[in-house]
Amino acid sequence: MNVWKFAAILAAVVALALGINSIAIRFAPPPSIRAIATTTTVRGLALQMSAFVPKNVLRPREPLPVLLTLTNTSAGELAVVRMTWVPNGFALDHQLAFGGKLPAQSTKQLGFGISTEEARGEFSPAMMVWWRGEDGIERWRVVTIGPLRVESGSQTRIIWMARILQLTVKDLGLPLVLAFLGFWFKKKEDTRAAADRAAAEARSIKDHEAAEERSLRDREAAEQRAAKDRSAAESRASRQQVFSILLPKSHDDARLYYLPMQGAADMIPPVYAAYIANRTSVNAADEFYYQIVMFVRRMRHIQLNIGGFLFLSLAGEEVLALSWTGFKRRLDESATKAEIAEVLDLIKDPMLSLAAFNRLAKEAQPLSALRKSMLAWVDQQPGKFDEAMTYHLLFRTVLGHELNRVYELWYGRPLEFDTAAWRVLIEKLEGLEYFTVDLKRYAKAYEAELTAAQSRVD
Repeated sequence: MNVWKFAAILAAVVALALGINSIAIRFAPPPSIRAIATTTTVRGLALQMSAFVPKNVLRPREPLPVLLTLTNTSAGELAVVRMTWVPNGFALDHQLAFGGKLPAQSTKQLGFGISTEEARGEFSPAMMVWWRGEDGIERWRVVTIGPLRVESGSQTRIIWMARILQLTVKDLGLPLVLAFLGFWFKKKEDTRAAADRAAAEARSIKDHEAAEERSLRDREAAEQRAAKDRSAAESRASRQQVFSILLPKSHDDARLYYLPMQGAADMIPPVYAAYIANRTSVNAADEFYYQIVMFVRRMRHIQLNIGGFLFLSLAGEEVLALSWTGFKRRLDESATKAEIAEVLDLIKDPMLSLAAFNRLAKEAQPLSALRKSMLAWVDQQPGKFDEAMTYHLLFRTVLGHELNRVYELWYGRPLEFDTAAWRVLIEKLEGLEYFTVDLKRYAKAYEAELTAAQSRVD
């Protein structure tokens, strides 16, 4: 056989094998996987959702068993209020029926089935769980599973047929390659001298080793870049998913609860200054008393309706809650808790105007009685009310920053944070009666979080 004809046949076989191999590698389905969501632990409750995928991929309308594990890691009892399924490509086979008490340090598991929908691609279904702790505050978190891949059966069969054809061609091509190499080396032995063969072999070995070393370095660098790109893409996808779920709720909470609360908080310093400047003015006293009571009433409205504040920062939530505790405990010294609670019960509308509030105070004796005792306490204990206003300033600072922080993706950069002013405020709080170790720890964590976000941009 002519050597060039033999080489052409061999080249065609090798090219066909390589082409089919590339197609099979590109479209081959992924291996069997076990998809387990990362465990989320928030305020004493650990959530984990898992499922075992017994095949390479799922087919449309194929059922999949899922296991949801709830673990109470706190020292108190938790009450699971409700659970909501976020489909994202998968539908529940039946309605979930789980709720009730979850004792301390206990675990409950809920098994249920889901089915893929008609859509094809990769999906990450999620479960939203609401619970209430011993403090009475209702909280919620999202736990996801996936991504899970859904493909049609016909596409998968075509891909595996291409794989079988590629393996067959490869088995035929390898013997042809070996035969050609043997023939070629035999011809070289007949035509070259011993010295030329030795030099060629030496150069061939050296070049081969250098090529292998370069190839190894290139593969390692490519794998590192691919791993980094995958990690960044997964992080962006996860953040975008959470942002898409939480942004509408955060916007509604801000409009209905947080902004009115911020407005009430911002009004207290100027009316307090006006009252101090003219204590004999009835109007100044009435407005000061109105702003204090409505500030407390709107906080109660938030606690009863949405359970509290939900921020991007867990440390920010804790700092705001502890600053409110310091303010409220100092304010409770102006009257009994029962008297303050009775006044709050009389105010049905948390957005009550000053005029309506004054009319109610004339009709309801508890409001006028609390006004008298509260103003007397402020006049007789100005230092203690100033301490309450220091906690109030911390409350305003965190609430004002977190209200806008959820829109950082819209602004394109983190909000500016005055670290120096923050540290001065914390140092001033450290000498007060209700400043706790937890408040100091969370304030430091909150500062570090915002400073790190700012430094990444700078």
